[in-house]
Amino acid sequence: TLDISFAICALFDQTRAVRSGAAFPIRLNLCDAGGANVSDPGIRVTATRIQLISESVTDIEVEDSGNANPDNNFRFDADLGGYIFNLKTSGLESGTYRLFFTAGDDPAEHSVEFRVK
Repeated sequence: TLDISFAICALFDQTRAVRSGAAFPIRLNLCDAGGANVSDPGIRVTATRIQLISESVTDIEVEDSGNANPDNNFRFDADLGGYIFNLKTSGLESGTYRLFFTAGDDPAEHSVEFRVK
């Protein structure tokens, strides 16, 4: 069998920090090896965990902000051509974090970075 692995194209500035307590819209595309967008509403993208990486490595439970992401699933946005997850940052201390997620049948765990101030 052939396993297909997605590349991740972040659609937000991973170096920009948001205040703790603010909702952080994590926007991304699933891409092929050449960087072309292959996002599709039929591919489920699910947030699995957050990890503080700027000090010690600490896993934190993922929480969405509001009800836009049931079961921690990113929602597909047709206008964006990709996925959005409204991340709840309440209780997160200042630092750099990684949001981990799965994408469809891809066996790899993917991540993007974000910052909280």
